[in-house]
Amino acid sequence: MLLILFLLALAILWQWLELKQLRLTTYAVRKSGVQVPLSFAVLGDLHDFTYGKDNSRLFRMIKETSPDAILIPGDLMTSFYHKPANLEKGLFVLENLVQIAPVYYSYGNHESRIARRDGEEGKAYEAFYEKACALGVHFVNNTAAFFEKDGFRVEIAGLTIGREYFARGKKLTMEESYVKSLLPVKKEGDFRILLAHNPMYFPAYRCLRSDIVLSGHNHGGLVRIPGIGSIVSPQLELFPKYDAGRFDEEGQTLLVTRGAGTHTYHIRIFNRAEVLLVKVLPEETEHEHAI
Repeated sequence: MLLILFLLALAILWQWLELKQLRLTTYAVRKSGVQVPLSFAVLGDLHDFTYGKDNSRLFRMIKETSPDAILIPGDLMTSFYHKPANLEKGLFVLENLVQIAPVYYSYGNHESRIARRDGEEGKAYEAFYEKACALGVHFVNNTAAFFEKDGFRVEIAGLTIGREYFARGKKLTMEESYVKSLLPVKKEGDFRILLAHNPMYFPAYRCLRSDIVLSGHNHGGLVRIPGIGSIVSPQLELFPKYDAGRFDEEGQTLLVTRGAGTHTYHIRIFNRAEVLLVKVLPEETEHEHAI
């Protein structure tokens, strides 16, 4: 019995320490049409987590990547049904991020939930939104904004799907017509990065012909088996296909972050929190590949 209690205490301590760790994961994505090298820091699913005093570790990590822009594919904060979200904490994060690079922010299910509430919390979110816009944050909520570097323009779009598509234990059918009713198909010759919080519906998102899709939501699947992947997602999908990492399908690249935080189920086993550094590079020529 003492041995069992000792091992249990050791496991709890290990998990407590693991939840304080944060790593940087780098992806290099080569795409045709890219004219200049680009780098984006991706901060997904922070959920009010703090790394270091006043999040100093998080801000330092992002700053050291020297990103051209910072992309947030949702769930910067946490919204519970029984208490209001800590919007001031989210605003503090944005205040620091805009000092590093331009920030593009799309909704996750938590932002969608808060934004649709009535009463005091709804008003608080409106104030948060206005303050964030005043800081220069670009919200892409079924809209798009443009980022330009050395004359090369990138469309950064955000897809906000209905809350019914986040129901636990369910996977609804998402029609292409529904996706196209939220965002238009990418124009020929443009380069688009799509922020779409829930990766479960990536097959439906592909109709928009985005070059790169950035998602989160699954938190890496909470518990991962090395060599196999996630056991279950926070949405209670068993062995989710798009749990974390890179997926290339039909000429489009999906990158799913394991997220920087957790909520409700504070578990990370073989699944360390992360910030992504996405390097978007011109497609290799035959000469470059040979070298």
